[in-house]
This record gives sequence, structure tokens and C-alpha cells, in this order.
Amino acid sequence: MNRVFTKMLLGALVTLATASVASAQTATPKAELSAGYQFQKFSEDGPNIGKGWYADIAGGVAKNVSLVGQVTGGYKSESLSFGSSTTSVSMNVHSFMGGVRFNSPEGKSSFFVQLLAGAVRIGAGTSVPGTSASVSDSDTAKAILGGIGFTGQVAKNLSVRIGGDYVRVFPDGDSGFILRAQAGLVYAFGGR
Repeated sequence: MNRVFTKMLLGALVTLATASVASAQTATPKAELSAGYQFQKFSEDGPNIGKGWYADIAGGVAKNVSLVGQVTGGYKSESLSFGSSTTSVSMNVHSFMGGVRFNSPEGKSSFFVQLLAGAVRIGAGTSVPGTSASVSDSDTAKAILGGIGFTGQVAKNLSVRIGGDYVRVFPDGDSGFILRAQAGLVYAFGGR
């Protein structure tokens, strides 16, 4: 955990230094609200979760620094056949995180690096169609996130955002990771 956190912190500090040098450029908005689509990939051999969403709110605390709160969700369902019987299997993943985003504005666009910490909740269940038999379980684990992205302005207060995250999850003495890709819209309140 310490090596991953150290690398993320170093990357954030480099971005912050770059952002502070660009003092003649546009400042971070006072606040942003962003939402969109998210794709998730679990570890090396884990499942892909293509049905997902994210939402975040960020408030500018310095010229190129924002505090961020983010929630995400992802869902996957499959039907598995065993001989003449079929079983339905579902999985859901939600994260609740907060932290800091460092922006490097370039005119009407901005590159960013973010460091967030919080929790990831993973749930899974199975049921046999046509019966009341079902089993489900969930677990919540601590997590840290390092992410990068790009925001490009398309109208006065409206931008598009693309980004990628590396989420390190620490369930009960173990660890794993989730890779995430996002695309969404950003509405800015003041400062542009």
C-alpha cells in the first residue's frame, strides 16, 4: 500500500507544481458537478463491468486545487446454464470517495490528477428463476484512488470529461485493484 500511495502522491505533487507555474491561465471553477458513464475492470482475471455510472462534485479551494466527493456504481448480470437448469448471477459495485483534484488549465481545457480515499462495496447474488431460492452477500473495503483526466469546455459552463482511475481495494488483509474509464458532462459554477 505504501508504494502505491507514494507513487500517487508524487504524481499529484508534480501536477500541482505544473499547475501553479501556469498562473496566467484560467482558474479552477468555484464548483463543478459531473456525471456520466463508467466502465470497470477488476484485477487481471476479474470481470468487466460495462454498465456503470459516476457522479462527483468538486469545490475549488485554491486556484488549481479542488476538494472532490465522488460516488460510482456498476452492475453486471448473467444467466448460467447447468444441464437443464438456469441460474441468474448478478454483481454490483459502489464506491464512496473523497479527496483532492489538482488541475492544470490550458485555455478552455484542463488536465487533472486526483487522489481520493474511501470505501468500495461489492455485492453479489444468485437466484434460480421460477423459484424463491436465492443467495446474496456483500462486503465493504477501504480503498484509495489515483486518477487522471481531461476536461474540455463546449459551452460557457458546460464541458465534457474523460478520465481513468486506478483503485486499490483492501478487503480483510488482502488487496486487489479496479481499473476504471469514464466519460461524462461537467457543469461549472463560477470561475470560467
